[in-house]
Parts: sequence; structure tokens; C-alpha cells
Amino acid sequence: MAKRFIGSALVLTALSSTACGNHDEADKPVPWIGHTYMLSLAKPDFTVPSHVGDDLFGPAPTFFFKVEGSGKDLTATLATGPGTTTDADMMLHARTPEDAVLDSCGPTTTIPFSGADYPHSTLAVDDVRLFFLNQTTPPLQVTADVYGLKFTDVLPNGDTQSKTGKLDATMDFQQIVVLLGLLGPTRDAAQACQTFHDHYTRSGCVDASCMVGCGACPTASASPTCLSIEADDVGAVEAPSIAVTDVTEADRPASCADSQLDPG
Repeated sequence: MAKRFIGSALVLTALSSTACGNHDEADKPVPWIGHTYMLSLAKPDFTVPSHVGDDLFGPAPTFFFKVEGSGKDLTATLATGPGTTTDADMMLHARTPEDAVLDSCGPTTTIPFSGADYPHSTLAVDDVRLFFLNQTTPPLQVTADVYGLKFTDVLPNGDTQSKTGKLDATMDFQQIVVLLGLLGPTRDAAQACQTFHDHYTRSGCVDASCMVGCGACPTASASPTCLSIEADDVGAVEAPSIAVTDVTEADRPASCADSQLDPG
């Protein structure tokens, strides 16, 4: 009987220790809190439509996430900066923490999210205003709505950069066509949609499953001028030199005004 009692006592002690350990883990602060991360996208990162990075690399911004909160209830202040930098040979490169900069024209947005499933995360917002800069000659810029913006598992696990992160977004060519200078001074959304269809629909495609083109925007007007894009296998890294501060669209300087199309 004594042996059986001792055995039961050991089991209870082990269970108690395990319960305490699990409780301690649950109470630990999420490692992202108090840090700022950046997600910079290179051409190959854009996967849907295939090779769309040929056109989006450059105008697509660098994304910054300033993470705050307590417990598992977190917020990320989303800010943006120029997506590329130019080397001595005038070649574009994605930004790194060493050359990352905030853009004073980029409105910030606060995104609530949970840290309960760390290191997994989902940062999503249905409709957000983002600043885009295409560093052409002359530069072209616009602040536009982006729909269904979602970052899945882009934040790191401690110091280990995610290799499985994903970005989803839908953009309206009615708002961003000004960035596509190669289409000419009188370009419009319908021309942009047709150009993307012709350029990115692969040869031999005969059904809708492989067609690339615009669809209905998730708005009341359901304008058929929206393109959905994805970037895959991406991950954010810490950007300790970046100090994210709130920027409202209304309070930006006049230099942030949208570029204008030639009225023809």
C-alpha cells in the first residue's frame, strides 16, 4: 500500500509541475512586443499572377510593423517606406534594415492581432490606404485603397526569419494606373487590365483557371478593375533603426499629392 501511495504522489507532483509550466508559458510576453520589423519584397517574391513582380517591384512599398501590446492582445502599427534602392549601376534592389527609411507620405494604420499562436500570426485589414512611389523619371506617386491586405506568418520566430510568410492584396487600377507610366500619358484602368491580361496570361491558356486579369472590386460599385496579387515565402526582419510614428493622410505635406494623368 505504501508503494502505491508513493507512486500516486509522484504522479500528482509531476502533473502539478506540468500544469505550472504550461501556466508560465501562457504568461510569457510575446517576443514581438516592443520591436519593429520590416518586410521588403523582391521581384521573385510576387507569385500570383506569375512574374507580376516585373511590374510591381519598384512601386510596391516596404512594410513596417511596430508591435505593441500586453499578454496575447497585440497591435501592429503598419507604416511604409520606399520599396527599392538604386545602386551605382542604376539597378533596383529591395531594401534592407541598413538602408530602410520611412516615407513621410505613407499613412499609418493600426492592426489588432493575436499572439496566442506564436510564432504564427495573421495581420489583416479589409481596406487600407497605402502610399506608392514609382521611382521613374519623373517619379510617379499615388495614395490608394488596398483591399483585403493580409500578412500571414511574416513575423519572425525569435531571431529566425520566417520562410513561409504570405502577403495577399487586391488593388484597383482606377486608383493606381497613374504609376504605370509605360502605358502612355492617356492610360486608363481598362487599358491596364488588358495589358496585364495579355502580358501575364501564359501561352496556351484556354480556360478561366489560367487567365490573368481584373475582377470585381470588393466595393459597392464592384468595378471590374481590381487585380489580386500574392507574395509567398517571405519574412520580416527586425529594423531597430526605424522609429514608426503615426501619420494621417490629411496632415501630410503638399509634396505627397497624387501624380496626375495627362488629360489628353
